[in-house]
Amino acid sequence: MADNAGFFSLNKESDWEKGCKINLEVTDEGLVLQKTSKYTASRVINLTALDSISEVTDFTVGNNGQIFILDGRANLFLYDYLNEQLDLFFGNEQGYFTKNACILFLRGTLYSVDPFGKDKVLAFSASNGQVYWSLNSFNGLPLVPLAMTVDDQRNVYVVTPFQDVTGDNGDDFEVPAGGLLCVIKIDLTGKVAFVFHNANFKLNHNTKIADLAKNFFIAVSREGHVYVLNNEDNTIFEFSKDNTLHTQYPLPLSGRSSGFAIDSNSQIYIGESRKISLNAEDDRFIHRFASTSETSEKVPGFRGRIDKLSFDQNNSLYIWNKETGTITILDLKLKVQEMSATGLPQGIYFSSSFDSTIMEMYWHKMVLSADIPENTQIKVSYFSSDRKAFMINGKLTDIDKFINDETITPAEKISSLESFWSEPVVNPADALVHGAMGRYFWLKIEFVGSEELSPVLKKIRLYYPRTSYLRYLPAIYQEDNKSRDFLERFLALFESFFAHMEENISNVAQYFDVDSVSGPFLKWLATWLAISVDDSWTEEQLKQLIKKSPELFKKRGTKQGIEEIMEVYTGEKPFIIEYFQYKHLREHPDLKDLVAQLYGTDPYCFCVLIRQECVPTAERRFVVQQILDQEKPAFTEVKLVVLQPWIYMDMHTYLGINTYLSELSLLRLDQESSIPYSTLVIDVDLDNRVGIHSRVELDAELK
Repeated sequence: MADNAGFFSLNKESDWEKGCKINLEVTDEGLVLQKTSKYTASRVINLTALDSISEVTDFTVGNNGQIFILDGRANLFLYDYLNEQLDLFFGNEQGYFTKNACILFLRGTLYSVDPFGKDKVLAFSASNGQVYWSLNSFNGLPLVPLAMTVDDQRNVYVVTPFQDVTGDNGDDFEVPAGGLLCVIKIDLTGKVAFVFHNANFKLNHNTKIADLAKNFFIAVSREGHVYVLNNEDNTIFEFSKDNTLHTQYPLPLSGRSSGFAIDSNSQIYIGESRKISLNAEDDRFIHRFASTSETSEKVPGFRGRIDKLSFDQNNSLYIWNKETGTITILDLKLKVQEMSATGLPQGIYFSSSFDSTIMEMYWHKMVLSADIPENTQIKVSYFSSDRKAFMINGKLTDIDKFINDETITPAEKISSLESFWSEPVVNPADALVHGAMGRYFWLKIEFVGSEELSPVLKKIRLYYPRTSYLRYLPAIYQEDNKSRDFLERFLALFESFFAHMEENISNVAQYFDVDSVSGPFLKWLATWLAISVDDSWTEEQLKQLIKKSPELFKKRGTKQGIEEIMEVYTGEKPFIIEYFQYKHLREHPDLKDLVAQLYGTDPYCFCVLIRQECVPTAERRFVVQQILDQEKPAFTEVKLVVLQPWIYMDMHTYLGINTYLSELSLLRLDQESSIPYSTLVIDVDLDNRVGIHSRVELDAELK
């Protein structure tokens, strides 16, 4: 290329921010399509295939791939769907509830409400069935629970009539039209802590209790707002924490709603349970509402009847469909976000103008560095001009201001500028710019992704002015415009190859910069310093070693040198014990054998103590031993000791290093914990039980 050639480059966040990004974001890798979390079906549990269950009447999500299932005979089952194992948790002989009960699980406790059961509201242990508390009345009124939910603090919220509606007709007693309803909040001890009620929170029709229990759903947000859905008229009531009826609004749904849940972001999810004809397309969806908005969007991944919605701790959504006898699990996964203007996984970048400062500038070519996965594309269009103002929508408008005006919608920008752009170049790596003449130059870069993948644009360079190897040929080759254009494009192939080679030669110094090289170049650079490493060294460790190698060579064979090179590999300085440090201990008869056992008797041997977490695998221990053998002083021996995190008398146990003294605490097991050697296992569920766990100031209090 000519010596006076210049270029513009977009390769960092500040460069991309000068333009307009539509459905795009800047990451450490470059410019990519925006991604969002979307629900996708991960598993379908066929309840009809479970032989022991007669008819499913309710379910709730347990821990680690387990669900509790209540059947029509009032038996409660625990089903591990990951291992496909079904166990009877307890049978109907317990008499806890009837087939009309609603159940819910939260952090080791099962809750149930049953308008026709012996115990109306019940809380019991999910591990052994021990009843914590039950509630059958409040404020002197019999409790007739219609729906239930639980918040993160284990407060139970129950919808119930705010008047005495009991009768002698079994399931046939009614709540009259105009009958008031309320939501009672029950605390951890089973006592009513608060009552939510309002004159507008009432029934519009006479309704039997058996039917009323099917009409109401309740959920509570993390902020403490209580939401009640009456699916008879598709109305939501929202109560604030101070008992204010915040909003009451009808849902924009054509059929009967069913299923009601709130995720950790306080978004409301509502399903549909209306019937459809046999051959009709199923258009029943889950609708997601913002907590402060009546507008909704359909949740992808499921369509069909919804009888109950439930979230687990990971925000996975469980959907019960009575028609098909299935529970569908939707998991959140990162997907490419659709552009609002098209509804497709696309994005567009409009650059601000590149100013060459020269009128009638002939622009040369563009070079892109990008990762373009299969089934994705990057399309580049452009235009240039000697002026920045054009007629747009009947007004003389500055293109740069129009592109970066946030009050203009993306759809308007796309349509208004459509006539300016050249034909797009698809997936260009090195492309000539044809017919682009003018002081200013603009780019339109269109990203086309798939559902899960996005192209990544790392950088783009725009070269100017137009140069060609044609200038090195006799003038006769430039006389005919048609043949000149072809020859210029043909020679551009060779020019691109040689220009790339010349650029690499000019920038060869970057291969000697430790911070900029990686992969095989980094190991090649290490060989210059006689550093030989294997794959167990990370690139960051190798870079530190190369940087420190001059100083380490000076300290080779010394205690400080061993400490520093071990710190590079393990991330921590080791403890080095030399003979002179324990020599005086050998003079004590009681300690002589112990010292010999721990550190040996050779005065030319030293011990290197390393924490276990620094060398978790046998491979890393082998590498550490190799390093020590290479770095130790001549005519000495080295003993590697890996410190284990426990107490053994007369072994390598050092207080404050690999051993700590602390108070006893209750054992909590999770996926990353295991039972230590000496742990007292107790049953938390039996606390405060006379004769079992009743230790004053530990398990019990005297009041």
